Amino acid sequence: MLEAVISVRVPDFVGDISKRHDAMVKILGCVPFSETGAKSLLEIRAKEEKIPGVMKDFKASHGFSEVHMAQTGKDKMLATVSTTKCAICSTMASSGCFLVSATAKNDNLHWTVLASKNDQIKALIARMKDNGMDATLQSIRDISSKEELTKRQEDILKIALEKGYFDYPKRTSIRELAKLFGISISTLSEILRSGQKKVMASYFGEKR
Repeated sequence: MLEAVISVRVPDFVGDISKRHDAMVKILGCVPFSETGAKSLLEIRAKEEKIPGVMKDFKASHGFSEVHMAQTGKDKMLATVSTTKCAICSTMASSGCFLVSATAKNDNLHWTVLASKNDQIKALIARMKDNGMDATLQSIRDISSKEELTKRQEDILKIALEKGYFDYPKRTSIRELAKLFGISISTLSEILRSGQKKVMASYFGEKR
């Protein structure tokens, strides 16, 4: 299974609202209706004092045929919006890819999508461009090959961190940790090494 992040220029009316109020818009779900329309569930975050203006601008926007909004926190809103023409949603619906999340900030919408084959992602981007969207592949990775920490590795790394093994200077030694877990120094060393490798691989993989 592949996970890709694709950057797409957002529709002007969404980008304008996002920039005007320094708001972040996240698409939680999108359901196509008719041949070109779509209804989307949005989460919108902005500073508390910006919330009334965001709500006013969304409801006044000519980009939506219907808007329903509710403030769910001091800096958060949920909205359902309907459009009669949504190239983004219709393109995704026919791509064979699955939308995990989509977040709009200023002029860009970052899609995180899942696909079983690389060709599906390439076809999705090509279809976006054919529909006049400025789409760029930001990253792609094979999530099925991601290595997770074992429970043993997680426990030992957690205790080693709490005991100060990774501090400088160290507050405990590898010998003391091995004695604590009742295993040999060589075994503990291998568990620490493989556990640290997985943590670093996961961290730097997410930063690509």
